[in-house]
Amino acid sequence: IGSEKKEARLRYLKNYWCNKVKDVAGVKLHTSLKDEYSCAIACFSIDGMEVAKTDSTLFDKYKIHTVGINYEKFQHIRVTPNVYTTLYDLDKLVKAITEIAGSVTKH
Repeated sequence: IGSEKKEARLRYLKNYWCNKVKDVAGVKLHTSLKDEYSCAIACFSIDGMEVAKTDSTLFDKYKIHTVGINYEKFQHIRVTPNVYTTLYDLDKLVKAITEIAGSVTKH
């Protein structure tokens, strides 16, 4: 499909889910949505929840594979859609993030 179409698709997918969670209480995006600063990969965290717990909950409860990044100055979850990732898949991710964030803020 060519690199330009791949880039456009990947950026669209990243922006799709990020725009849906950026205003969810407790969710913090760690990736710019400006085209010149990011393409496919985006990172987020949930206030009050350790990265490892967020990552394991996404996988164990929702069967969503992400990568937990836990360095001294960077603690977040990396989400990397593929060109073939569907909006249905991303809607599942958005639902999961929203539910997890909601469960943390209730405690």
